[in-house]
Order: sequence, then C-alpha cells, then structure tokens
Amino acid sequence: DDNLTNNTDEWPENPDNWIPPQGVKEEEKTREKTGDRHRQWKDEEGNIVRRWDAGGREAGKERGPHWHDSKGNHVKPGGGLDK
Repeated sequence: DDNLTNNTDEWPENPDNWIPPQGVKEEEKTREKTGDRHRQWKDEEGNIVRRWDAGGREAGKERGPHWHDSKGNHVKPGGGLDK
C-alpha cells in the first residue's frame, strides 16, 4: 500500500521509535542473536509483520539501514520503497 510505505511515522529512522499495532510484538531472540542488527515483529499467529535490518548485502546489492514490510518489500527509513 503506497500510503503506508510513504507514511514517515510508520518507517522511522530509529526502529525504537516505531509503535507496532495492537497484537504485534518484537521477537526478542532475533534482536539478541544479532546484537540489534536485525529485528522483527510478529503478529499473534507468528507471522512477521515488520523487519529492520541495520545494513548488509542482499541479491548482490549493498544496503544501508532499511525496513521490510510484511510482503518482504524494502522500505527506506523515513518511508518510500527502496528498490
């Protein structure tokens, strides 16, 4: 949804500033295992709703900090699809 990916409040520069919707909780094991480099939030059924990556390489492309939406799209901090 373009309205969602362009809403800067939904994709803050600092993942600590994102307020997940009701019923969505951060998966602490991922955060602990990766030293905050990767974080993810899951719904009550265990589906990943949102993921944060501090950086890294994907599909041959170097990426800085970015979000993933529930469909796996990359979203820039501050909003907007990162293709």
